[in-house]
Amino acid sequence: MTFLTPIAAITAGVIATPILIALYLLKLRRRPVRVGSTMLWEQAVRDVQVNVPLRWLRPSWLLLLHLLILALFVLALGRPVLEGPTAAGSRVFLVIDRSASMAVADMPGGRTRLETAIERAGELADELTRMASPEITVVSYDSGARLAGRPARSASEVRRQLATITQTDHADDPRAALELVRALIPPVTDESESPDPALVVMLTDGGALDRAMLALPGAEFRYERVSGTERVDNAGIVELAGVRDGEDPALVRVFVGLGNAGDARVAVPIVVRVNGSVAERGAVRVPAATTADGTRTIGEAGRTFALRLPDAALIEVEIDREDQLNADNRAAVAMPPARRPAILVVAPGSAGSPAPDPFLAEDVLGTYPTRQLRIVTLDTYERLIDSVGTFDVIFFDRVSPRSVPPRPAVYFGAAPPGVSRDETVGGTVAVERWARAHPLLAETSLDGLLVGRRRVLDMSLPEGSAFDAVHPLVWTADGPVIAEIVRAGERSVVVGFQVAQSNWPIQVSFPIFVARAIEVLAPRAGAAAGVAFRAGEPVEIAAPPGERAVNLTGPAELTGQAASPGGTVGLGVPARAGVYRITGVAGAPGAVPVNLASAAETALTSEETVTLAGIDTASSAGERAGIVELWPWLVGFAAVLLMIDWVLYAILMRS
Repeated sequence: MTFLTPIAAITAGVIATPILIALYLLKLRRRPVRVGSTMLWEQAVRDVQVNVPLRWLRPSWLLLLHLLILALFVLALGRPVLEGPTAAGSRVFLVIDRSASMAVADMPGGRTRLETAIERAGELADELTRMASPEITVVSYDSGARLAGRPARSASEVRRQLATITQTDHADDPRAALELVRALIPPVTDESESPDPALVVMLTDGGALDRAMLALPGAEFRYERVSGTERVDNAGIVELAGVRDGEDPALVRVFVGLGNAGDARVAVPIVVRVNGSVAERGAVRVPAATTADGTRTIGEAGRTFALRLPDAALIEVEIDREDQLNADNRAAVAMPPARRPAILVVAPGSAGSPAPDPFLAEDVLGTYPTRQLRIVTLDTYERLIDSVGTFDVIFFDRVSPRSVPPRPAVYFGAAPPGVSRDETVGGTVAVERWARAHPLLAETSLDGLLVGRRRVLDMSLPEGSAFDAVHPLVWTADGPVIAEIVRAGERSVVVGFQVAQSNWPIQVSFPIFVARAIEVLAPRAGAAAGVAFRAGEPVEIAAPPGERAVNLTGPAELTGQAASPGGTVGLGVPARAGVYRITGVAGAPGAVPVNLASAAETALTSEETVTLAGIDTASSAGERAGIVELWPWLVGFAAVLLMIDWVLYAILMRS
């Protein structure tokens, strides 16, 4: 047992105990009265004999009862506590969700969920530091996780770090936070060791914890649900895409996907604006959310708008209704001008008879809306090297050029000079992981991709290479098999295997990858699809011609630096969704949209019990940090004793 305020208890005991004893030492002085005899008043005779202000204490059940009542009140003032099964050890992690759904203002006093979570984390820090001096680490997360500062041992320092946590419009990824915490927990190296378990307290509305499925060895996990919503009333934009028609590039089809988290079907009014002017209005009836097997799923519906936009345009869609979350009520997509790219394919062959891979040339590029598609042999390419600059992207199919091409290129089973590769590896292996956040793979899933004969790419550039950097994108168990190479801000892609040496052609991800390669590597070609970034993903744009530093204004200020004039600029991960613009620079992109577009955040899911690593964990919101305070029981017991004392006194007085 530990006392949270021992000084107050000691002070009260030192003052109150002598006062109580003094009351029992005092003796009342009686008024002298003359009587005829005191034979029947033996007690009175004794009082007369010792009629002095003080007397010796005599054994008394009443004194013991009063001392017991006083002791109970004094102990209660000291706030004794018992450590529970999740009492804090030497390390504590306060993990706070700051994703978009935490902006909902459904907590007491009109506060947001994030404000309440930060306040609760501060209370936990106060409680933990009163008992001991644990090392408290503050972690915040949304689509990624970050430390708020160095581990602290004082509540004031923890509160200072908590004050730095700000709201974002990202979807939440609790797995990122749990992976960070797991990396910070010291590993158990000996089975005989009994390490002091860390306490991990996650303050969140629980929207995606069931999907985390990550164990925390050597730690006690605790989930505190932060939500005050009894009835959800929220509709949001969960998907927005714009694409130019293949036959008529001036025609843009805009698909708007809507989600409804409420319990009743709603008619959601939407407004479509083009470059700030209203172009379309409409309403979509979205079904109510459903619950099956304990899982709540939002209702979804969509609508497609056809707009004639031959030039570049910013298309903004807005939900015209008030609900609980504002971040999902707006989304935008930037449409490039209607211009088809020119593609050159270099394939094996002789005497002007190229033999390209049919999956690449016919099934994918043959159906892609191009301005020009030309297929040549390597010999023809080398003779026409001075004129290939008119093409937007060059595909090298199983052949490697003698010199670095003047345009962005995609190499299948080939590589440009100055990029080294390891020897050919046989056997079939599966793709293990890929750079999901990279623009080339942002909309691509490579699950199930099998690769046969391949070259594992060497990520070190040889001395004298014409390229500035190489970045791996896709890995098998042997190493990288797809990489991005950069030269003077211009990017190309090397695929270390032939298309026919994999099952990629029969997967949906193959045409998506090729289309994304054309759109990302040659943005000047005017991609068929509109451009928009998802909140939580890094933003990359092409710098305006002749410019290196790029500043964007919008919901937040973004600044980036290009490696070379006109190269690619990384602007980081914006915290807020909205439309960002480059102003005052000729030739700059008109707008850079960043959208929430997350069904999980629109759902405002808040579960009382979540499953983490197969273990059901109920919310412990409002409970102490692994301790049980005893003062309410002590005060209650003292009150019962006072009642008994009063009843006995009343009975004696009546008798």
